[in-house]
Amino acid sequence: MTDRTKGILCIVFSAFCYSWMNVCVKMTADLPIMVKVFARSILALVIAVWFLRREHISFKPKRENFRLLVVRSVLTLSGTLFNFYAVAHIYIADANVLNKLSSFFAILFSFLFLKERITRRQLIAVVCAFVGAVFIIKPGFNYDGATLAALSGFMCGVSAGGTYAAVHALSLRGESTHYSMFFMSVFMCLVSGPFALAQWHPLTGSGWLALVGIGIFGAVGQYAITAAYSFAPAREVAVYDYTIVIFSGLWSFLLWGSLPDWLSLVGYAIIFSAFLLMHRQHAVDDGAASAQEPSAGPDAVEAPLPSSAVAPASTDALPPSVAREAKR
Repeated sequence: MTDRTKGILCIVFSAFCYSWMNVCVKMTADLPIMVKVFARSILALVIAVWFLRREHISFKPKRENFRLLVVRSVLTLSGTLFNFYAVAHIYIADANVLNKLSSFFAILFSFLFLKERITRRQLIAVVCAFVGAVFIIKPGFNYDGATLAALSGFMCGVSAGGTYAAVHALSLRGESTHYSMFFMSVFMCLVSGPFALAQWHPLTGSGWLALVGIGIFGAVGQYAITAAYSFAPAREVAVYDYTIVIFSGLWSFLLWGSLPDWLSLVGYAIIFSAFLLMHRQHAVDDGAASAQEPSAGPDAVEAPLPSSAVAPASTDALPPSVAREAKR
């Protein structure tokens, strides 16, 4: 089995796990959202501590990175809250696709705050993605109380896009991905813990199972996506992350008999087409960069991505430290 095949299998398995995490979130719709956030964060903290100890990384934050670590943590917390609210109140696949807008927002935030170049193709992809989001949110088309939840899914994409840009900025400062995960997990546990304790109420057996599932599926999904990007370049496997929409649609139909309406399907097609547009842009940039390089010897290593490919509309052109943290 080639490394590319291993990478594809890992990222599809990650999508499978995240889809079940979202199912568990929906099954606990009556549970306070902070309880679910704490369940999602505590296991991530345990794993992050294990990585820091294994790699002998200090638990003390670097002073020069502290403010940016806080920004990254606030954005991740807000994105998690928006995502859990959206998943609990609208069709899961709709929430997943709106979450995928994060890749497009990463372009805008990197352009605005990191002063990175945005190409015409990227700009077209961003506009198309926003048009697709309108079809999914359906503002004014059929307001039935779900519009707020759909907007929450959209804001999840905004928050996650900001998170990717912040992680990228931290990587440029030499911050460890594992430490960034550790700091974020500690922050989320400290914020959600008191609310979870105050709002806690006894659970049924199925409630406990779903709550534990949120933590386990989220952690395993995170590990699987990290493994995927260690086996193969993101540009070769990131497109398979969209299989989460297939999994989520399947579970929604089998468990609740839910199907997307035609407007949502149009939105899916537009956003996925915008993603493919960006995927093609990166392939062209990567090919041009390779053509300019001399023939590599046996000791050569893969060259870094060109600056124009940094923080594009998908994880396939984000640096490894960013791509490894892509999540729903």
